[in-house]
Amino acid sequence: MNIVQAQAADAAYIHNIMLRSFAHYQNHPELPSGALEETTVSVYQALTARGEEALIVWDDNHPAAMVRYRDQEDGIEFFRLSVVPEYRGRGLARRLIREVERRCIDRGKAIVRCKVRAEEKANMKMYRHIGFEKEKQETWERKGTTLEVAFMKKKAEAAAVEEPQ
Repeated sequence: MNIVQAQAADAAYIHNIMLRSFAHYQNHPELPSGALEETTVSVYQALTARGEEALIVWDDNHPAAMVRYRDQEDGIEFFRLSVVPEYRGRGLARRLIREVERRCIDRGKAIVRCKVRAEEKANMKMYRHIGFEKEKQETWERKGTTLEVAFMKKKAEAAAVEEPQ
């Protein structure tokens, strides 16, 4: 499996991976994910006009996972980390995060950040396991309901760059 820098022309692949990965939120009792409201066009616009970048994990000709990210003053924030169900449990999310860390270091930045639903215990555990700490937690209101969001961060590490692929 290879991680490649996505191009704007890959927006349909990115959108498809995201929809498949976030599908379990479709019938979420409280609040479906905003990822499900995005379109191929909105992803394309984000990549061409809003300073976003993306990485895609390819298994031969099959897109298996992706992450979107953008530069911040002191680091990189990633979001919409997505692994399609049939590829889960293979370490692809961690590989993508490590690649984001590598890019952070290459750009002379120090911090990698993300936001995650606090209720997603498995995701919170994975982030903590690879060195993320909760910076803060906020209650967001959307569509008449509230959602607890954890702001996670970690120092980008050179060791992440040297890990074998």
